[in-house]
Amino acid sequence: MVRVLLVEDNDGDARLVQLMLEGTFGSGMDLARARSLREAMAALDVETRDCVVLDLGLPDASGLDGVRAIKQRSPMMPVVVLTGHADSELGMEAVAAGAQDYLVKGNAVDETLTRAIRYAVVRKHAEDALVRSQATLAEAQRIAHLGSWELNLTNNEMVWSEELCRLHGF
Repeated sequence: MVRVLLVEDNDGDARLVQLMLEGTFGSGMDLARARSLREAMAALDVETRDCVVLDLGLPDASGLDGVRAIKQRSPMMPVVVLTGHADSELGMEAVAAGAQDYLVKGNAVDETLTRAIRYAVVRKHAEDALVRSQATLAEAQRIAHLGSWELNLTNNEMVWSEELCRLHGF
């Protein structure tokens, strides 16, 4: 089940998104809605969501303020921007601020929005798995008294793991 939080203040736009997602995900989706950034933050405090679909024009947040606030509160939360502004520069800024994708209302058909959400959720699961693997590796190295290092051949920079630093007295 995909758990999506839609942050949209316009009832008509929210209904269209709901219909698009229900048509694709059917009963495999749990859609909650917030009408403001404040409501979205409160909803995220109460329950976990797999993805946030965010409008950039909210009563209490404009532009990329919403993306930044959600990413600050939940850095690993995938955010898909769905907005009425067809601005490629703003789209690049949204992605740089942490959004997974930037879609324009009217251009975002069912398939595009669904794919963006699915990809965002898959990326999140992959990132979560990587974080767990790294934590497991660090713990195993600590227990076995092993360390590791990485060498960046481009800038000739070496990075040591915490355990390797500890073993060498740093």
